[in-house]
Amino acid sequence: MNAGHKEVLRFSFNLIFAVYNCILGLTSHSIWFLTMGGYYMILSIMRVSVITFARKDRKNEFFIMKFIGAMIFVLSLILCFIVQLTVGQEGATKYHEIVMITIALYAFTKITLAIIGFVKSRKSQRPYKKTLRSIAVTDSVVSIYSLQRSMLVTFDGMAPGDIMLMNTLSGIGMCIVVIGIGLNLVLGGRKNGKIKSGKEC
Repeated sequence: MNAGHKEVLRFSFNLIFAVYNCILGLTSHSIWFLTMGGYYMILSIMRVSVITFARKDRKNEFFIMKFIGAMIFVLSLILCFIVQLTVGQEGATKYHEIVMITIALYAFTKITLAIIGFVKSRKSQRPYKKTLRSIAVTDSVVSIYSLQRSMLVTFDGMAPGDIMLMNTLSGIGMCIVVIGIGLNLVLGGRKNGKIKSGKEC
């Protein structure tokens, strides 16, 4: 299987899970799952866009890096707002075990793929590979938080107030990490783009 086929399979997997989250959000009246569906879909489109443009035009890799970083930053701000909006409203919603297994499977798959991708491409200096790594890490961090939210309310053991506090604190931590990833791409793309332009002059 070549790289193109792998990316198609990866995009299809992400898209199916994004649609699953949207359906889950509609059936359970959950703003959070609707947001997650849209978030995963946008991340999937960003990943395909990076690969497509990087293969066609290597000259604009730093521009793509900055653009994706800006998109992640904006999405993170929206996500922070949704976290604070829904952490209290949906804190008591329990989900079926199948839902939990699906979310857990996706989260651990994304963590594994992010680690493998980082190890394989850590020596590469290509901007688009750094951008893809950042998208993968963003996907993994958000997936872990979504899994935590669902697990805390589905399995007994914590008081509602403690669940709300933990979701709030970990949600803030998630947003800080993702915002940092977005800013790192923007600043890195801007700095390296100037260096490249200076060499070409």
